[in-house]
Amino acid sequence: MTLEANRGAWVSKITQEDLDEVFPVMGALEALSGELACKHITDAEIRKVRTLHNEMVKYYQKRDLANYFAVNQRIHEAILAAARNDTLSSQYRSLATRVRRARYVANMTEERWAQATDEHEQIMQCLEARDGLHLSVVLKSHLENKLETVRQWLKDNELATSTSQRPASKASSR
Repeated sequence: MTLEANRGAWVSKITQEDLDEVFPVMGALEALSGELACKHITDAEIRKVRTLHNEMVKYYQKRDLANYFAVNQRIHEAILAAARNDTLSSQYRSLATRVRRARYVANMTEERWAQATDEHEQIMQCLEARDGLHLSVVLKSHLENKLETVRQWLKDNELATSTSQRPASKASSR
């Protein structure tokens, strides 16, 4: 969303440049959050994340994308909180706000949705093993895969927009 004095607020257009700038930084921050979380997370917090993960998988099985995304976000927030680093959390949330719409409006294919759910199982295994280095790699890869989904959505959306805005040919207007 863009706010401008005396002009109001509007939803900002998502651009490839924004994605290419923000997603790698978010990937690095998510990777760091996973690494730090493994050092600081409690058994109770791991159980909470596992419960959320199991809930998310049920939404996946029901093909309930809206609730899947809501729980997915809670999982990432729980890992971020377990990192116990306010600076990291602040920076991550600032960037996440810039691309939140892109992350959740992009239509996931069945293949990508299955892949994302599998990646979340890997995230859980690393978290439960407190394997911060491996979790770091999995989280970064998970976000890179999401970026590819968003890129494809953006490309498809731009094609649809440019096609629908094309003027009618003279032959079709007769």
